[in-house]
Amino acid sequence: MKRYLIALALAGCSPNMPDQQDQAASDGELTAPQPPDEAGGNADSSGDVSMELTLDELEPGAEVTSPLSFSGSASGLWYFEGDFPVRLVDGTGTVIAESYAASQSDWMTEEQVPFKGEIRFEVTEPTEATLIFQEDDPSGMKVPAEHPVPLVLLPAED
Repeated sequence: MKRYLIALALAGCSPNMPDQQDQAASDGELTAPQPPDEAGGNADSSGDVSMELTLDELEPGAEVTSPLSFSGSASGLWYFEGDFPVRLVDGTGTVIAESYAASQSDWMTEEQVPFKGEIRFEVTEPTEATLIFQEDDPSGMKVPAEHPVPLVLLPAED
């Protein structure tokens, strides 16, 4: 009986069993992994938008003052414990400020989840910068997706 169970277990792990890629190859359909697209998701022909992030009002190149509020929606895959990091960097990549985007509903899904956040900064003159929304991946097992938004930071009015 023991030998029979071991044989069954090994049969399920057999390297000779075809998987989906082997099956596709035998059908004449060879596919290679696709590189990430600009939004950080995979650019494949299926139109996968699972890693998409959209912003409600913040436009690239906008002139903004502190505090900067933002909102939008992102796949639940961007979140860890209900939020994901946001950072503001200058043209040299120096971090000016850091914050988080917080989910506004159940984030444990692959569907789009609304978020809100605010980031505070101080500049003494108009400064070109980039607001970077970053997928939160605490595992460190992959390069997290990012969504950069170029902005012009304006000093606070006295």
